[in-house]
Order: sequence, then C-alpha cells, then structure tokens
Amino acid sequence: KGFSQHCVDSSLPAAGVSCCSGCKDVPPPKFNRKKFSCQDVFAKLGNKMLKKCKRDKEWGRKQWCAWTCAQKGAGYPNLKCIGKYSEGGVCAQDVSSGSAQALCTKLGMEVCQSETKFSTQCGSGVWTSEACTQKVRVHADTKISGNTDYHGPNRFEAFWAGGEKVPEGEYDATVVLKPVFDHLPDPEKLAQLKIGAFPQVGACTHPVGCAGPVKAYAGVEGLHSTGTVFEHKGKYFKNAASIVTVGQNAFRNPPVFLRPGLRRGLERDRASLAEVESLLDHIFFHPNVPVFIGKKLIQRFTTSNPSPVYLEVVAKAFSTGSYAGIGGGRYGDLAATLAAILLHQEARRPASASDGLLREPLLKVLHFMRSMEYMRLDQRPVFFQDLSAQMGQFPFMSPTVFNFFEADYMPPSFEHFSELEPEPEPQPEPMVAPEVQIFTPPLAMGFLNGMSTLVYEQKSDDGIVKWTGPKAGELRFGVNGTIDEMLKELDLLLTGGRLTPQDAATVRTAYDGAPAGEKLKAAQEAIVMTPEFHIFGPIMPNGTRPKSPTPVKEHQPQSYRAVVLLFMAGGADTYHMLVPVGCNLYNEYKKVRDGIHHEQDKLLPIESPKQPRCKSFGVHPKLPFIADLYNKEQAAFVSNIGALVQPLSRSTMQTSKKCLKLFSHSHAQTAAHTLHCQIPGVAPRGVGGRIADDIAARHQTASFSLAGKATWSGGFDTNTEIVHPTRGAVRYSRYAKVKETVLNITSQQYGGVFCEEYAKLFQEAVDSSEHLGTLLDKVKLKTESSWKPSTDLSSQLYQVARLIQSRVKRSAERDFFFVQIGGFDTHKVMKDTLDILFADMNDSIEKFVAEMKAQNVFDSVVMATESDFGRTLDKNGNQGTDHGWGGNQFVLGGSINGKNIFNEFLSSYLPGTEQDAGRGRVIPQYPWESMMVPIAEWMGIADASTVFPNLKYFNRSSHIINNLFKPRA
Repeated sequence: KGFSQHCVDSSLPAAGVSCCSGCKDVPPPKFNRKKFSCQDVFAKLGNKMLKKCKRDKEWGRKQWCAWTCAQKGAGYPNLKCIGKYSEGGVCAQDVSSGSAQALCTKLGMEVCQSETKFSTQCGSGVWTSEACTQKVRVHADTKISGNTDYHGPNRFEAFWAGGEKVPEGEYDATVVLKPVFDHLPDPEKLAQLKIGAFPQVGACTHPVGCAGPVKAYAGVEGLHSTGTVFEHKGKYFKNAASIVTVGQNAFRNPPVFLRPGLRRGLERDRASLAEVESLLDHIFFHPNVPVFIGKKLIQRFTTSNPSPVYLEVVAKAFSTGSYAGIGGGRYGDLAATLAAILLHQEARRPASASDGLLREPLLKVLHFMRSMEYMRLDQRPVFFQDLSAQMGQFPFMSPTVFNFFEADYMPPSFEHFSELEPEPEPQPEPMVAPEVQIFTPPLAMGFLNGMSTLVYEQKSDDGIVKWTGPKAGELRFGVNGTIDEMLKELDLLLTGGRLTPQDAATVRTAYDGAPAGEKLKAAQEAIVMTPEFHIFGPIMPNGTRPKSPTPVKEHQPQSYRAVVLLFMAGGADTYHMLVPVGCNLYNEYKKVRDGIHHEQDKLLPIESPKQPRCKSFGVHPKLPFIADLYNKEQAAFVSNIGALVQPLSRSTMQTSKKCLKLFSHSHAQTAAHTLHCQIPGVAPRGVGGRIADDIAARHQTASFSLAGKATWSGGFDTNTEIVHPTRGAVRYSRYAKVKETVLNITSQQYGGVFCEEYAKLFQEAVDSSEHLGTLLDKVKLKTESSWKPSTDLSSQLYQVARLIQSRVKRSAERDFFFVQIGGFDTHKVMKDTLDILFADMNDSIEKFVAEMKAQNVFDSVVMATESDFGRTLDKNGNQGTDHGWGGNQFVLGGSINGKNIFNEFLSSYLPGTEQDAGRGRVIPQYPWESMMVPIAEWMGIADASTVFPNLKYFNRSSHIINNLFKPRA
C-alpha cells in the first residue's frame, strides 16, 4: 500500500538500497487472517497444498508459501529458493543504481523488486533493477511535463536544441549527462553550467587554471569529463549538462530539487529549502534587479522619473556594493545604493523640468511636525489617528499588496503621445507621478483639514493626533528675530528655502492679515498650501496662469441617463457566481472544481432557455437580490466575457493579437478600464471617459469616481469628479478665511512639471469640493431613514444615489459613476471570501435599487460589473483559485432586457478544449465591448467605432449584444 515507482536516471545518486535473498513464505490471505503459517497450512492440507503449488494459477502468480513449497519439492518454476527470505540494505545515503546492485551482490543478495519492510524506512525510496523509460508529454504550446498525474498545471518551457518544434504527444525520453567544456572556460562562460558542486577537498589539478580566475579540479577521465569541477569566486560548478532526448530532438533538463519518489522527512525538507534558496538567489542575482530596485528607491527618495544616467549609477552601486568609498563591496549593498541615490547631482541639484516628485502625505505630516517642533504636553510619544481614509496613506494600511499608489501611474496631463499604436523603435519611458494617484480632491482637502488642526491646535474629526484632554500637544516653533527672519526660517525648514517671490509675498500677506496671536499660524498654514512644500524638484515660476473659462449656466435637462460601473477589484471568481445546473456541464464543473464547487440544491435557480448546452443555471446563494431582479426581468448575466483585442482560441493564441501581460493585476485592470488593452498605460483614456467625451457634444455630461482616481472615468476632455465614499464632497474647513491665499498660490504658473501639476490639481480640488459640497449639503435621499451604510461599497453607492438625486440642480443629462469593491484576489479560501463579498454586494445593491425606484429613475440607470479577470477553473493548494482570464458579469436596471444570459456560456470546463489557455484559464469568447458597446449606445454615443478602437476586429452580430435593452416604447 502506498508503493509507487518512478523512472529515474540510473547514474544519479537518487535512492537508497534494499537487498533481498531467498524466498518468502507468506500464506494466502484466508489463512493469514487465521494466523496460520505455511507449515500450518501444509499440516492442514497436506498433498492438496502441493498440488496448489504446482497447478493453481492464483498460487503461482502470488507465489504463496514459496519456501515451504520448495522444501516439499513443489517449488514454483523460474523461482530459485536458495534459502529462506531475508532483507537488508542502506538508507543513510543515496547511491546510483549500479552502486546499489554492487552492494547487494557483496552481501550475497539481490536488489529487491518490490516494497519491503526495510525499504519503507528509506525516505527517498530504493532502487529496483527493472528497466524503465521516462515519459515526456509535449503540449500544444510546446511546453512539456513529466513525472506527474497533473500535466496541465505542471508543464514548463523547454528550450529545444536548434529551436525545433516537437509535435504534441507523449514520447519516450532518455537522459544523458554530457560534459560542457573540454577546455578551461573563461569566467563569463561559466553561466552555461547549471549544476553546482560541493567545495573540493583536494588541490587544483589543472596546471594552467590554478593561477587564473577559474580553477579546475579534473575528473578521473580528464578535464573533458562530467566529473570535472570548476571554481570561480568561491562557487563550484560541475562540468556537466543533463540532456533529455525525445525522438530526434533534445532539450536541457531543468533543475530539480524535489525529485520523484522523495518522501517526507529531513531530506525532503532540505530539498525544499534548497529549492527556495536557489530561486531567491536566481531572482536576486538577475541582471534586471539592480535597475529595478534602484528605480524604486530613487522614486521614493528623489525623483519619479530618473534619467538613464542616474539609474545606471545607482544600479552599478547596487551591483558593486561601492559608491564614492561607501559600501562593503558586496552585491546588493544598500549603503552604497542609497549613497548613490542621495549624492548624485540629479538629487542634489535637480535642473530638468521633469525632475522631482510629489511627496507622500504621511512624509509631509512628519516633516511639518518635526520642523515645527510638535510636542505632546505630557511628554509622551505621539499617537496618530488612522489617516488612510482622510489622506490616503497610513503605515501598514495599504489598500492592496501593491502599495498606496501604482508605480507607473501617469496623470492625464503627462501623456504626450502622437499615436496610440506602439512604434517599432524604442521609445522613451513615459513620465509618471505615482503619488499623484492619491492626490484627489477629498484626500487633498482631508490633508489640509488635518494640518489645520495641528496649526491651530483644534480638536476635530479631521485631527491627525489622538487627543487625551482639552489639548494633545503644541508646535513649539517660535518667533525669533525680525518677522522677515522668522518667515525666512519657516521657508528654509518647510520648503528648503525654495519659495518663489510671489509665494513668499503671499505668505507675508497671510501673516500680516491675521489677527494677533494667529500670525505665525497663518504663515504656517499658507506655506503648507504652496507647491514648494508639496514637491521635490525645480520650481521654475513662469508668469500668471490664464483664468479658467466661466462655468456653464444652469439649464433645464431634457432627459437623464446614468451608468454605474461596479468594479470587483482583484479578479473575481465569477464561475463561482453563475453555475450551470441539471446538465452535463454541471458534472464537468463539479469534477474540475471539486472541493470548491457548489452543490446544485444550494444555488438560487434561474432559467435561460436560449443557452445551447444548458437551460438551467444557479446564482451564488449570497446574491438573492440579483437572482430576484433576474427573475423580474430587471437583471441579466453576460457570460464568457473578458479582455480581447480580437477573437481568440487555443489554436490561434500564438499568432493572434493579444492584450499586454494578461494576468497581471495592473495591466488587466487597465485593459478593463480602457478597452484598448494592446496599448500600455492609460494613454487611451478610460472607456467611460471616452463615451462621455462623445456624448458631451449633445448632452450635459459628468463623470464621477467614488474609488479615487479611476482610469475608467477619465476621457480626453472629460475630467473625473472624485467624491469621498463616506464623506462625500470634502471641503476645506477654513476655505472662507484663506480664499485669497489659495487664489494667489494657484494663479502662478510653473515650468517645473510637478510644481505645475500640483498647482492645477490643488485649484481643481478646491473648486470641485466647494461646488459639489454646496450641492450635496442640500440633498436628502428618499430612503435615508432605512439606508445606513456600513460597508465601503454601500457608502459609495450611497454617494452615487445622492449625486443622482442632485441631477436637476446640476442640470445633468448623462452621468457616469465608478465604484469599486476589493478583496477578490482569492488565492486562498475562495468560497469563504466570496460569501462575504457577494453578501456585501447583494445588500448594497438592494439598497441602491430601492433608492433609484424611490427617485423614479430606475429605468434611467444601468449598473454593470467588471473585474480584472476571471480566475482559474481548478483550485490551488490553499482552497483558492489563481489569476485567470474570462468570466461572467451581470447588468441590471429598469431598461435592461432581463431574464437572459447573454453570450454563449462556456462550452466545457474540461482542460484541453479550444477555450482552455492552460492552467485552468478560460479564453473569453466575447470582449468587454460585448457589454459596453450597447450600454454606450443606450447612453447616446453617435458612432461606437470612434469610441471603441478594437470594435473593428469583431463581428457586430455575433460578438456584440444587440438586445441588451428593452425596445423603446
């Protein structure tokens, strides 16, 4: 029981030794259960037993009582019973097959052919003398697998000699260890050696090599043999390559640590640790790492867009471990790396307009408190409030594993491009400003409100520090010398002495105009609003900013429509949301998703008669309201949908246009937001924003995000109004008193890119918060008494409902809303996680729909879901699922042609089909455009082809839903 065989190269020291001799004397099971020995069986049966030894096929096949039969002259043919059975061997050290046979011969025994009591003690298994051939399976994508029962998820890339392509199929394979060099190699060529060796005990044996950078320890057969070991910088390499031959083709054997048959125990633990250590070394010493780490650290310390020269210097410091005499001379030395970052001329004397960065909120808070000598009155340590909702940042509170902002975030004003299609020539890297992603109107105003509580020592909900009494602490910085000297010192401490003459005059005006006792505070408050405080980099004042155009006067809206995009961030497992039932597809679903599947009777039943392979489906049990809307013809599902450039299948994957980096969160989210996924970044703008651009020529249009800066919402001409999910339009509490100061600061134009970006965004934030705040202060929902948001999604939809309620006051005719719920990256415990998330979605949407119906606008509002991607159909080892591709979504609204599952549902859950991209990833058969084009046309776009650049690659009649909405009356 538990015995299994694996085909292993006989020349490798891969297993222990189990030796056997003589014949076993095991009685048949019915006698064994009675604890009869073979002698007892003979005493009971006599000659009848000997007849069984000679003639009974079952006895002959099982060789029952072989020793007793032989002793009585009735031995089995071809079985030599020289003596009674015994066993032994060696488990302490793995040896080759030849060594195993030699040891058993020395003991007067043979290598055992089956599992023995002794062999079960050998953690890595034991050798048998049975010849075998390794089987290798070549997959359609030319990847290979072997030694596994799960070929799909365990296949890997093979680099075939000569670049030959081997047809799909299963082949016999042979493994041969061959020497790589027949001479002493140069150091740079040692990268061809992939098999390590233990440090050599003896002296260097190669007369030429002993004095050079590479030392050679020749094998018994000479330098050209696989037994030779080369040493370079304390590392040892075996002069060998393991070559796998498959028919007429060959590839180099990949490294393996946990070889087949290795059982649990110390050796397996050691092999696992060695594999992890080797992988970490491989990653750490990859040639891209110095550049990657260098750029990330530069972006955090000095500039968001380092020049190639700056980056090269920092990467070299990381690689060599030395910069200007600083560092220990070892690869990865961070002292040398940081010295290169901070002492480089681009850090000390930034000159280019693109140098610098927008500082992170928390760093600005700490800078101000330290410079202004904040001290608690009781001399105890300072305790901070959780500032993540107020400012967008707080230690250990990053909303995702990818930080508070995206490393490649590009503000719309930074996007200077002439063509959307990529050029064949190398292009300069686009300018980025990661921290700008969290400089939104609500967070910018939240920051100023928090800073004002420090400056004016006020206790409020926007406070930065925790209060323990009437006053938590105070700023100890005082007036020293003349007013001019004091203001100059403030400038030095808070901006590095970089205030422009105009901003310095603005600070002085704020000081002079403040009442007695608040003059210093007014100056501090004014400096905190200047670009010089918020950014690193050159200022470059450049005249006065042109005045913004006069806002459009209110007019009576002619009609109203709104679309709400609900984004399930992280990659939602939507094949767990919608399941076929009562048909063969369910059997496939249960087989593939065994352990994470739904039982049919637990799902909420719905019907879809037009689906070809299954007419009955089940909705996740935590989405009863969605199922109810479906059955009331007010909701529909859109199946088999995802990011595509053109139609794809398993057969055409290698030759067709595809999205960039399909399974990365950031790239997949950008793809879903822009619907132009073959273009990197957000240069194509969001599809919601592009639709708004088109419609704005005919209707009063606005775009809102309740989840921070969202690519989906922004167009080329359409700006996104960002609303806080819980606070709505956050206003600066002291704006009425500092209005002139804000106007003076933002009226200045700057040549420095980050200075100019801050000034524009600050003015937009103030204008937006004041405008929306004035409108929303007067809004009261119809269902306000029963809707008390308790989750982030419910709060976002609550604010959407308030904005829709203000539509007449805003003269709105077309609104676009982006809301988001996170947590869908279910690499573990997928079922439990989705229970929680879907329950939140169900409750939040139910309250939102109730309010829309109460406002009598449900027929004018449509909600659609999207996600980064679907997830793998099969589970991983943590009861979760991994990054997939296609999936299922739902749309709802009073105008939706409900009670339909649009698009043909997945044809098969089984691996190897035309929709299987491998590893359980489903190739979607329909693009995001399938759903978004009819929504855009319902909103009123003039020409879909101008808004959806990939629409030309699809068939409008078969790939785009043409009846998503009910016919107009």
